Amino acid sequence: MYAHCIASCATHEPILAVLDPIKILSGSFSGQTLYQNPHYMSPTALRVQAKQLLRGPYVKKLEDKADRKRREKEAEMPEDPLDEAFA
Repeated sequence: MYAHCIASCATHEPILAVLDPIKILSGSFSGQTLYQNPHYMSPTALRVQAKQLLRGPYVKKLEDKADRKRREKEAEMPEDPLDEAFA
């Protein structure tokens, strides 16, 4: 409390701290789990999720490119044997 007052008075702003508990164990570093935050996502899981969201437009672009090549092949006209006669 005293440190809070000193820091608060010196900066004229209250100190805000947010604690987001992940897991509370019965012992110091082991034991039965008393509480586990169901909404916690590890930083690695957040990065994986962000990469999946960002790769969506790139995958769509690749699919569109492959679809365009397929449609161009389907639209090709067969060679006409009369083209050689009038050339």
